[in-house]
Amino acid sequence: MMNFSEIMYWRLNRRANVGDYIAWANHLLEQGCDLPEIAEMASFAFEREPDAQEVERYFLRCVQLLGLSMSDDVFQATIDYWRDTCERMLAGTLALDEGIALLHEIDNDYEYYLMMPWVDLARHYTEKHLQTGTYQIATNDIERHGEDNFTWMLVRQFATICQQARPGLPMGLPEKFPAIWHCLACNISSADDTWTTQRTAPCRACGSGDSLKNMRYYANREAYLQQFVRLTDNPTSE
Repeated sequence: MMNFSEIMYWRLNRRANVGDYIAWANHLLEQGCDLPEIAEMASFAFEREPDAQEVERYFLRCVQLLGLSMSDDVFQATIDYWRDTCERMLAGTLALDEGIALLHEIDNDYEYYLMMPWVDLARHYTEKHLQTGTYQIATNDIERHGEDNFTWMLVRQFATICQQARPGLPMGLPEKFPAIWHCLACNISSADDTWTTQRTAPCRACGSGDSLKNMRYYANREAYLQQFVRLTDNPTSE
């Protein structure tokens, strides 16, 4: 199944091919789309070597007729794909293990800071059987909640983070989030090292004790997101 967010992600990363566009058209047909141009685009599957330019022409025409928006922002396309992948898992149309594999495939070079929770989860899986493993950012939460439960918690949280990262909101996520320290008292961020088991610290800016939170930790991100939503809903509140 090739969703529009997925094909846009691969398109902007120059990795989409003719088969991807045809698969997208077939997916729309299966969903009940009765647009003739979609049916014609899907019919290219019967050709041994579909004409790439012709498929591209049909794709652009179908996007226009469907009223879809084609962004040229690679990062925004990536966020849309991340969010869509999480929402498919939450809706039960994508298996958890398949969705997690897609998330890691999306950014296997750790290019985006938002992917750090999945990096931490992967490190837990690779180090948990090593006697010398000391990487605890995800491990303690997994020991408390269980691997599957904690992974579902991350999926739900990541879908929220991707939603808050979208443009047009009154506030934006701090730069490099969540690979930062953030003070919930004075709302300042620090790019100090977050590869540590330390979860909280006194804030050097406002002096509040333990209000500076390492955003690599699930509970700290949850506390930040709750504060973020309150400020977004009521931007005049202090």
